[in-house]
Amino acid sequence: SNFSASPGEQEPASKERSFRDTVDSSTERDEHRYSPLEEEAGDDYGLDDLKPVLKNPKFGPDEPMQPLLLNDSQGMQVAVPASLNRYLAPFQKEGVRFMYNCLAKKSGVILGDEMGCGKTVQVIALLCALFEKTGTGRDLKQIRDRNRKVWDHIGSLQQLRDEALRRGEIVEE
Repeated sequence: SNFSASPGEQEPASKERSFRDTVDSSTERDEHRYSPLEEEAGDDYGLDDLKPVLKNPKFGPDEPMQPLLLNDSQGMQVAVPASLNRYLAPFQKEGVRFMYNCLAKKSGVILGDEMGCGKTVQVIALLCALFEKTGTGRDLKQIRDRNRKVWDHIGSLQQLRDEALRRGEIVEE
């Protein structure tokens, strides 16, 4: 094997580096990326001690339930539903405002940033505002009502078609 024990250390019986040795050396190499959960653990870290240090975001379910109001220069106002707005990070809210202002000026927009920053949810938030979605059961009721009207209209069109066929005004192919 290419690995040997340091003076004063025993070499593993298999003459290969043990899993624990690999973890210890990667810990030393990657110290800048991870912090131990407990400081008294010293230099001897285990896998349970290696966790990324993450801070809780300042947005999410604990945010107040308020819609994000979007205004344009002509006085039109639409709102991102509160149920979605509370999950948007501040920079995402700014992105939604930016896209809405560009849309109100009838200009194009390119929204670009790093992967994982929430471009998709920003577009969803803008579409929810433009289509006046509330994020509540009211949206489902509107969908059912609209579908009912469409099917009623389709039924009346089929009746008109059938009558025209009977009178010989149209020929079915």
